Amino acid sequence: MGQNCVCFQQSTTIDIDGLIVIDDIRRCFGDFHLLGDGCSSNVFRVLRREDNKKLALKKMSRKSEMNFSLFKAESSILEELNHPHIVQFEEVYMDRKNYYIVTQLCSGGDLLRHIKEKYSGKYGSKFTEAFVANLINQIVEAVAYCHSKNVVHRDIKPENFVFQEEEMDSKLILIDFGIAKVVEEGKNYIDLVGTPYYIAPEYLTKSERTASELKAADMWSIGIVSYVLCTGRPPFHGNTNEEVFRKIISKQLKFPRRARLSSKGKLFLKKILQKDPHARPTAEELKLHIWLNGGAEENDLEVVQGLISFNLKEKMKKVLSENLGTQRTEQTEHVAELFRGIDKNGDGAIDLGELQQFLKHAGYPSYYIEKKSKEIMDKLDVDKSGHLDVKEFEEAWLEFQLSRDDKLMYTLFNHFDANGDGIIDSLEMKAILGENCDEMKKVFDSFDENNNGEVSYEEFVRAMKGIGFNADPNDDTFGDIFNADFDFTGEDESVAPDSSVKDLAECVDLSNIQLNVK
Repeated sequence: MGQNCVCFQQSTTIDIDGLIVIDDIRRCFGDFHLLGDGCSSNVFRVLRREDNKKLALKKMSRKSEMNFSLFKAESSILEELNHPHIVQFEEVYMDRKNYYIVTQLCSGGDLLRHIKEKYSGKYGSKFTEAFVANLINQIVEAVAYCHSKNVVHRDIKPENFVFQEEEMDSKLILIDFGIAKVVEEGKNYIDLVGTPYYIAPEYLTKSERTASELKAADMWSIGIVSYVLCTGRPPFHGNTNEEVFRKIISKQLKFPRRARLSSKGKLFLKKILQKDPHARPTAEELKLHIWLNGGAEENDLEVVQGLISFNLKEKMKKVLSENLGTQRTEQTEHVAELFRGIDKNGDGAIDLGELQQFLKHAGYPSYYIEKKSKEIMDKLDVDKSGHLDVKEFEEAWLEFQLSRDDKLMYTLFNHFDANGDGIIDSLEMKAILGENCDEMKKVFDSFDENNNGEVSYEEFVRAMKGIGFNADPNDDTFGDIFNADFDFTGEDESVAPDSSVKDLAECVDLSNIQLNVK
């Protein structure tokens, strides 16, 4: 390949086998279409002129010295991998401006996008537990092969698994080896890379990790991806990276009360998502698990809408907090005080018993307290952990405020509507959310109901309500809590948590952790 390309003289020595040096990449490829962009690279769908084959081309600027080492590492790893569930390597190029890695083109979309398009009701297909087990089996096969070559991926997440074709039974392919690493037994590794929701606890609590621990971290990430697919949400989430990290380290794994996952499926997830990396199964061991070998049931997990809403809601949380924060300082203090008043033992979480005590103090009749407390817990307990943390409490308050104060919703809309013309176009939304082109189109389309290329205020409000950010103002679940104005000083003093029992997360400084996030 590449014999029609024109070479130019190099001033530096490049020691990458098979590198094709050319004066302009467009001599070899045409029909460039941006698929995604990141901090160090862009990925395009291209057409190779020599044989009209559609391929994926990753471009990395030569201006950055770091990009050469990343280019060299990724291309050398891909060249050594040959597996049906791993993206196929084609060629490497360099021209006057950039380095290029050319691979197989997968046209079926990433994992969550494919699920949204194929299982959101349009096709009438059920998103079954057995289907999810089949997907996870393919993921485990790919990672097991990598680990057999002593390659750790280090960024296992739904976005890095794509379907080879658009067909519903298409193969799942592992892509993006940009931060993958070849490891050696007996060596320790200190670099901290990954994506917050999917990073393993040992990355956050240890300064060095062995080769086997890095492989175990890949397994943890498989467990998180599996949990998301089975329940529609991650097991450990929060409004900030620090909050997510603390929960990853110390929060017990629980399942949503409404989860339709079988007992075998839950056991599978518990087996992978063990805090101790040495207790987790290897990929080869996991391949033998009964859930991946016919043990999964054919029940519909009913999580597709949750998967669709999860990504978008996370994007909007940050915008909401930043733009409404200055307007709600005093009220937030009231909410925090209310939370502390209900949280009688001061452990930072409101359980069902404390909620029942609050309702009793609020004057509810005894026969109704149990039913009402469960109803409130069900609506406000976002992660379905069985208790309310302060962030869930504040988020519920924000939904309540948005539902009863049109000015807040207008303020948020106006923040997006930069030119004040009463509509939000895709460029205005991209400026706020900062997504890459492909991802931004998906977000924008979810707001633009009539597909006319612009989002009206009415469409904006409906979309916010659709992803759970606009509570029903007539819903007394919220009013009963947030309209409360009780004096808690007459109650018994709160019992402080046992100071001898320290949460591991409290002993680790997580505030300054900076991940190399892809």
